[in-house]
Amino acid sequence: EPGALQPNKTYYRRVDEFLGPITHKGPVWSFTTAGPGGGFKAEYFSNRDLSGTPVVTRTDPKIDFNWGNGNTPGQHSPDAKIPVDDFSARWTGELTVDLTDTYVFTITANNGYRLWLDGRLIIDFWDNTTTETRQSEPIALTAGQVCTLRMDYYEGADTALAQLFWQSAVQNRLTARAREIVPSGALGLPRK
Repeated sequence: EPGALQPNKTYYRRVDEFLGPITHKGPVWSFTTAGPGGGFKAEYFSNRDLSGTPVVTRTDPKIDFNWGNGNTPGQHSPDAKIPVDDFSARWTGELTVDLTDTYVFTITANNGYRLWLDGRLIIDFWDNTTTETRQSEPIALTAGQVCTLRMDYYEGADTALAQLFWQSAVQNRLTARAREIVPSGALGLPRK
């Protein structure tokens, strides 16, 4: 067991095969752990159309929310100042890519949502009446590349849910990233 990994550090591994006195050295793999990350700038509105001044502005480490279905603001909504129905949110941030590959972004939410990458709309499912999952087309990204992300979301009625995932489009390689919530270590607050 390697124990706790340090942030922003590159680790290397190699598997060797020993056949009697002969050693066959395997390839060296490396990975770099993410830094502490910053997350998304989150702006919450007490209406469906993201209009007016946000009622709450904060930093969300990631978009992985299931507020459920209930009547208690702050428990069934993002904050006690936000109603449980008819609210909206805008998350903005910078995504630093750590692995060169082709990526697919996926949103699962109830109700409507849109996702932009570097100003380009890549998921648009605003007229959603229930919980649905939609994904982007595969997008080539390069390690070290910094992209802007923006996700708009609204909750109409019933269950309140918003999740943003990413994954490598190529799943049969050793370096492929399985589907996961976009982690806070890959995110930074917008510079603007």
